[in-house]
Amino acid sequence: MAECPCKSSTFLASSWTAAQLGLLDRVKHLLDTHGHPVDKPDEYGKTMLFFAAAAGHAAIVDLLLKRGAAADSKGCGATALHRAAFGGHEPVVRLLLAAGASATVADTSTGDLRTPLHKAASNGHAGVCTLLLGAGAARCARDARGQTPAEVAAASGHAELAAALAAPAAATVAEATAGADGAASVSAEPPPPKRSPAGASEVCDSTAAACSAAPCSSSGSTEGGHR
Repeated sequence: MAECPCKSSTFLASSWTAAQLGLLDRVKHLLDTHGHPVDKPDEYGKTMLFFAAAAGHAAIVDLLLKRGAAADSKGCGATALHRAAFGGHEPVVRLLLAAGASATVADTSTGDLRTPLHKAASNGHAGVCTLLLGAGAARCARDARGQTPAEVAAASGHAELAAALAAPAAATVAEATAGADGAASVSAEPPPPKRSPAGASEVCDSTAAACSAAPCSSSGSTEGGHR
């Protein structure tokens, strides 16, 4: 089967395809020459920012945010930050948080009701977890299964990260995972300025007693086919 022309030709690529594939020049062309609305959604509500963030294209995310893209727009019930956190795209997460993206909103696309912190924890992205916590992410937010980010990390086999997320708020992910073999590196830079949390699935205090890291059944590490 022949490849879709919109993916084989940068000239024909739609705005969403261009953002997803990292075609920065094409995105600029659409915005500057054709006056393409920066937040124009596809039939599922996904914008260029959503696709670029999910794929980890920081340069495009930066461009779109500077052009006024809404940092918290949702596609199928998920935000760009949900997808960037799930993919472990630290530069993109940093940009979205600096633009005011909510670190506490729940993903309703697949019904898992997970926050960006849950998403990052499920794949063991310690660096992203550090950024999210610095932006006000709730350690004790619970997903549709009643699991905290620490429990999600434990169920997915990320023991060091699970312990870090279950630690008192004063203990950072970097401290708790320091020296662990294979632990993800954590940026020494401070997290971007945070805004007041809103839309969390559940928020409670961040103490070790409140956030148990007891292993629980895994709900899998895929995003249910949603990009």
